[in-house]
Amino acid sequence: LFRSQDIVEQIESKKEGAPSLIHALKGVSGNLGANEVALECQKIDSAYKEHKEISSEMLKDFKEALSRLKQELEKQKEKSYKDEQKGTKEDIESLLARVQTSLEGGSLIEEKEIESLRYNLKERFAQEEVEKLVGLLEDFEYEVALEIIKNWYK
Repeated sequence: LFRSQDIVEQIESKKEGAPSLIHALKGVSGNLGANEVALECQKIDSAYKEHKEISSEMLKDFKEALSRLKQELEKQKEKSYKDEQKGTKEDIESLLARVQTSLEGGSLIEEKEIESLRYNLKERFAQEEVEKLVGLLEDFEYEVALEIIKNWYK
């Protein structure tokens, strides 16, 4: 799998595989209803087929379309978690205790648990602190994450 940044880098550095990546992304994004991304891919794909230079404006529009798509997907993801992850105070305490036990035992923290923490803790702690904890968990910086959780209960 490619990250969106990988595709942008392929285009910018004029890699041989860039046209096929753009063509594939055009089809996939169109099939998934990501119409803005599909439209920008179509413009770049057409330029490749016509052996034209990919302008900085086209690349800028493509990056912006990808950025908006990512934002929308994050909103949908959060809404999904919001709908199914809203926990009671006891649920949140239990989740934090499970995560703390997992961290102390050196176990991996599942993405679903991390997202549940992100959603449920933002009402109890500063958003900046919650995002720091989540970032540490996502980066497998478990020792530092454990210290944050312990400090919350001092």
